[in-house]
Amino acid sequence: QLTGDSRDPRVRSLLGQTLWAQGSLGDAAGELATAHQLRGSRDTDAQARDLRSLALIYAAQGDYEAGSLAMRESLRRDNLLSHLNGNTILWLFALLLLVGAHLVGESRISNSSSLEVIDGPRTWSVGNVYGVLLLSLLLAVTVAVLYGVARFNNPLVLFTPVQSTNALALFFITLAVMLGLLSWHRVQSNGFDPMDTLIGTSTRPMLGIGWGILMLAALIAYLYYDPFEGVLGGFYLNLLQLTPYVVAAMILIPLSELFFRAMLVPPLARRYDGRIAMVVSATLYAIVFGTPVALLLLFGLILADLTRRHKNSIEPLLAQLTLHIGLVVAVAVSPFVRSLFF
Repeated sequence: QLTGDSRDPRVRSLLGQTLWAQGSLGDAAGELATAHQLRGSRDTDAQARDLRSLALIYAAQGDYEAGSLAMRESLRRDNLLSHLNGNTILWLFALLLLVGAHLVGESRISNSSSLEVIDGPRTWSVGNVYGVLLLSLLLAVTVAVLYGVARFNNPLVLFTPVQSTNALALFFITLAVMLGLLSWHRVQSNGFDPMDTLIGTSTRPMLGIGWGILMLAALIAYLYYDPFEGVLGGFYLNLLQLTPYVVAAMILIPLSELFFRAMLVPPLARRYDGRIAMVVSATLYAIVFGTPVALLLLFGLILADLTRRHKNSIEPLLAQLTLHIGLVVAVAVSPFVRSLFF
């Protein structure tokens, strides 16, 4: 209405994206389909972009045939591999590093047919660790999908603009809580005291807070300088809108340290060695949280080293809590920090 040109494909595409963000999937699909028809045959990049959005909208509506057709048409005009950004490539590198660390560790294990006699509680296995992670991820995805269906009638809410903010926060809330609870249950069922094994005691809690402040400063500097023009990705949660879900996620995410450090490191250090355990802990942490992989990998190595050296989770927990709560406070009180999430 403002432009006076209802046949401008850019306007119709923007309307479609806006309606999609508002949850009006049917109207959004109509606008994007119209934009696609109005675009010239040479504007293949824009057509492919509209078709990718249409594919997600159709799939969210349950029309998988139309969604697959739209995706096939988009691939005829564009190659999805061309959209791999720096963070995605780093994520794939972290995945390869994780597999490589396991392969190197397994290759160093000497073959032995002797039976190992263990008195008392038996340490949980590497398989138990990955079982806890996979179950937690499955439950987190399920909760996010159910939230999308109940709130927006959109099972693909994690891929929808604007709506994905709360859905992603709910995903991380569920993931962190389930990782903490399932780790606690596994350690307890193996005969250990979870409080002593997963948390322990610390004589230098200020060390964790100090590392948290340094990590917060590093994250803010990373967001400000935006290396390589943003291709390495931003923070895994958008703090532009501090909704209750987002704030709760920032408070509860540190609970995941009970898994990524306290539960993950001991069986890996026992099966391989401490260095491989640190690498696996850091890369798995970066892979699960996704972005920015480079910074998360560094944070993971620092936190894993804290756990291995001081034999407790209090310092990593305090570091993560300082990082996340400090970031929420900084966004709430500082327009400068808030502007970093635009």
